[in-house]
Amino acid sequence: CVYVANNVDGTLSDSLTDVVPVGVGPEAVLVSPDGSVVYVANTDDMTVSVIDAATKAVMSTFFAGLSPRGLAYGPCLADLVGAPDDPTPDPTPVVGPAYTG
Repeated sequence: CVYVANNVDGTLSDSLTDVVPVGVGPEAVLVSPDGSVVYVANTDDMTVSVIDAATKAVMSTFFAGLSPRGLAYGPCLADLVGAPDDPTPDPTPVVGPAYTG
């Protein structure tokens, strides 16, 4: 399955037929190792959308700050980290806990 961040209309697509509304300016997508959760970095509203991959529903959206442009898991997959748009001494601040079900 491939997920596409549609920056212009603020949606996330996983095929030509499924569209998931997310925040403003989706920039990056991260899929959980088991494929059950999809995270979307919404650069223009400085949030991260958390999506249930099976239902294509947004489970939550949280403020990430500093216009996240990339997402990755922290050590041991316990934290979600983001690469901000604004250069800082710490380029990958923790933006929230990874969804654990």
